[in-house]
Amino acid sequence: MRMKHVLSFTAPLAAALLLAGCGKSDEGPKTPEQAAAEASKMAKPEPGKYRSSVKVLEFDIPGMPAAQAEQMKGMMGGKDGQATEFCLSAEDANKGYEEMVKKSSQGNCTFEKFNVASNTLDAKMACDMGNGMKSDMTMNGTTSSTGSKIVMDINNTAPQIPGGKMHTKMEVTNERIGDCT
Repeated sequence: MRMKHVLSFTAPLAAALLLAGCGKSDEGPKTPEQAAAEASKMAKPEPGKYRSSVKVLEFDIPGMPAAQAEQMKGMMGGKDGQATEFCLSAEDANKGYEEMVKKSSQGNCTFEKFNVASNTLDAKMACDMGNGMKSDMTMNGTTSSTGSKIVMDINNTAPQIPGGKMHTKMEVTNERIGDCT
């Protein structure tokens, strides 16, 4: 499986499943190891051909001219979305979400909220990426063994960003569309 396509599927899905598998909100933050253990209990994704699409719903850097913000939003997929297709091998599918969680949980992140019911998630995490860069992300949506639809609302702060902050809200959809050929 090509790395670019693996990342387009696993990064948003793994982040969602990382949060989805972490327990109840009244249990407090979980370690990445606990999150991976919880994720291992979830239904494994089915192998096959998938379509992954990203729609940018909102994009804002305070002080950035509207035309420039729209141009950047378009480069990220825009309101109409950007789709890629890839094959998830039986070997990768068999690893389940636990492996994806392990990879996505590398870094300095804390989990602030974990509400999971059936195939629905409502979650929040905060990451300190060093050099003054911080990210807060909420995720709401649904997951299954054949795909996911998740809205991610991300607030980044960093001295490197003009004005010091950036807001992005996007909808990430992954769907199994058939068998690999």
